[in-house]
Amino acid sequence: TLGSMVEMVSADPAHDEEGFTNVLLLGEGNNDHDGIDLTDTLMVASLDPASKSVVMLSLPRDLYVLSTEKMGKGRINSLYRDYKLSLIRHGTEKSKTSGEALQQLAHELGTAIGLQVHGVIKLNFSGFTEGIDLLGGIDIDVPEDIIDPEYPGPNYSFETFTLSSGRQHLDGATALKYARSRHSTSDFSRSSRQQQIIAAATEKAKQGKFLTNAGRVSEVMGILAKNMETTFTSRELLGLLKLGKAIDRRRIFM
Repeated sequence: TLGSMVEMVSADPAHDEEGFTNVLLLGEGNNDHDGIDLTDTLMVASLDPASKSVVMLSLPRDLYVLSTEKMGKGRINSLYRDYKLSLIRHGTEKSKTSGEALQQLAHELGTAIGLQVHGVIKLNFSGFTEGIDLLGGIDIDVPEDIIDPEYPGPNYSFETFTLSSGRQHLDGATALKYARSRHSTSDFSRSSRQQQIIAAATEKAKQGKFLTNAGRVSEVMGILAKNMETTFTSRELLGLLKLGKAIDRRRIFM
């Protein structure tokens, strides 16, 4: 079975002495986005296989870092971009700069929050929307009405995004707007919405038995291959998949 295959080829991801695996999750725009290489979503997910729980900590994108070991100072969402450009200027082979920048960002942020970060997963807008659509959308309890007249539109324009409070079914495009909108709410509520989406998507995948459907898993892998970058090996990603599958929905702390 697919589950048996995953068990055979997966590798346990690194963990700290308490057994926690800490993953830095990054979200960025596509290559045509005006803020290319800005990691506007930054979140640390701490997974504990013993208690089948996960704790998610969001870092505001406008948080200003005064000092780092190698990445200088600046807004936290620009550290990856600026360090990547610095590596290129200093002669690092271009194909290696992104991976090095991700590893350094994990180290710097881990030092800042006092937590060892074991790996990074970076996903762009297309991977996000296609992944949510592949799940058939997600169900979210929207805590308050959202009215954003300045949501980014095509060609540097703006459009109005509205969403009513209450239980809502969101497709990929709407989920992305729900995650990105910030005009009528704070960056903290924006972070909370992003955590909501991750929890809802994880639960939907488990309910739909996606992880036991070879065809669905193949589709997911195709989406990730085009839109995701990670410091984990393929075997470690399968190990993370096992960890995520075991998480108790009632033990997701945000």
